[in-house]
Amino acid sequence: MEWDDKMIVNISGCDGSGKTTLVNNLLTHFSKNATTAHFSNPKDYNDGKNQYYSFLEQHQDNSEFILCDRFHEGEWVYAPIYRNYTADYLKDLEEQIITKHNYLLVFLYAELKDILTRTDVRGEDFVKREHFQLVLDNFLNNFLLKQSLPFIYLNTSTYSPRECLEMTLKAVKDCFTILSAFRKEPKVLSDAVIPVMFYPRGNVFAEYMVVGLNPSQRFLDRSKNSTVFHDSYYCDLFKQTLIDAKIYLNCWFTNCFMYPVKNNDVKKCHMNMHQNLLDLQVNTLKPKVIFALGNMSYQYLKSTYSSLEILKREHPTHVYRFHIKDEEYIKNYLESFKTVWNEKK
Repeated sequence: MEWDDKMIVNISGCDGSGKTTLVNNLLTHFSKNATTAHFSNPKDYNDGKNQYYSFLEQHQDNSEFILCDRFHEGEWVYAPIYRNYTADYLKDLEEQIITKHNYLLVFLYAELKDILTRTDVRGEDFVKREHFQLVLDNFLNNFLLKQSLPFIYLNTSTYSPRECLEMTLKAVKDCFTILSAFRKEPKVLSDAVIPVMFYPRGNVFAEYMVVGLNPSQRFLDRSKNSTVFHDSYYCDLFKQTLIDAKIYLNCWFTNCFMYPVKNNDVKKCHMNMHQNLLDLQVNTLKPKVIFALGNMSYQYLKSTYSSLEILKREHPTHVYRFHIKDEEYIKNYLESFKTVWNEKK
């Protein structure tokens, strides 16, 4: 397979999850076309922050295919255990990444018993045996559920090294195809007054695609790129709804139109402008179900993709603005997502 695509692929996971095996297999596959990046264990908060921002500054032209054998996630996973702090710059660092780079997180995990067996064999000397469950919990709760860039997660207790390699290669290709298309879009629009696009995010292998209308007008003065459904007052509440519905990590998030518009006055012409991007995501990711948030999104998606399963749900902005104190309404809203998950099991 010839490879000249430019992106950062971050191979991450608990010690003993299979990271090094996957990185070596990827290096063998890509031969001389990949650059590897390794980071030393930070001495403290400032050392860690300096390492990661310096790395991005050194590679800001997005001109290489870079494999990271772990990246910044240790500041949310290992630092709370071994360095007595948790970093507070995840959002800013991710905005720096997505502004300049195509990026994919490949998160590997395994059953605790398998991790203990693997680390016992090789003689793990960094993570203490009694801390492995805490490390696994931190990866899920402190990092994977908080990060907001494209990812996949693979269970190496289930998948063989060969299967992990094949799935990673597919995810890299699909993620690059989508993100690179977004970077080629025109940056000047008459009524979206800034050149800052919001990028899609989520699980590249997701069964569910969540499609809103467009980013809020309150982002009109942003200077850095970001990802959708990430930085707004309702996002944490919506995220928790999907977590409680057991589908959050099985979702891909996007919009019909990827720019904020003055007065949130989105028209069909805006959505038509980015239909090529939505087509690309739908055709590449092939979701089983699309959740359309709000009336305009639903009507547009239903008319555009009539053969797909499109389910209408209230936009979380509306739900949490007008119904946040209505416990029964919020419960039913949660159930409207959870029911789909139960049906698809």
